Amino acid sequence: MNYFKWLSGLVALIPGLIILQKGLALPPGFSPLLLAALVEISCCFVVAIAWLNEKSVGRLNLTKLNRSVLLTALAFIVCLFCYLILLSLTTINSPSWGKLMSIPLWESGMIIGEGGFQNYYNKYGVDELTYLLQTKYKGPVLITEVIVYINFILIFVFLTLTFTLLWLRHEAKEKKQNLVKKV
Repeated sequence: MNYFKWLSGLVALIPGLIILQKGLALPPGFSPLLLAALVEISCCFVVAIAWLNEKSVGRLNLTKLNRSVLLTALAFIVCLFCYLILLSLTTINSPSWGKLMSIPLWESGMIIGEGGFQNYYNKYGVDELTYLLQTKYKGPVLITEVIVYINFILIFVFLTLTFTLLWLRHEAKEKKQNLVKKV
């Protein structure tokens, strides 16, 4: 039985469901519904493309396939660490206000004069920071959200691709063994 086939399917489906149910480490203010849909679509697309190219992947020699599996696993790890770094850079909290807030990756204009988003948040509170982000930092906030969304999606795409390549490698190996047995 090919467990990698089931693992690739589970890795493609479960993250989206967990995002919908629990929010799975989303920055504050991010849409779990949108992100879950994007993760599901992306992961299912990866599995479908790999499955459609099953014969091509099966023709690759084992060394190239193993290298591809290792590269996708490494890309998964890199994306995971990048996401954790992005999450820490774009999320602030204030003990006095007690609410997590998402901020852009970079600071500019008057916010630098205030000592940064964290100082502005501590000094003026949630409502003022929300107003500032929605009026003067709309573009940078949108760009930051897109960067974080793409990175988050890539985590699961690379994990799905890793298991999908393992599944296809295992099936190609089984087919070769079956051909040898028949002869």
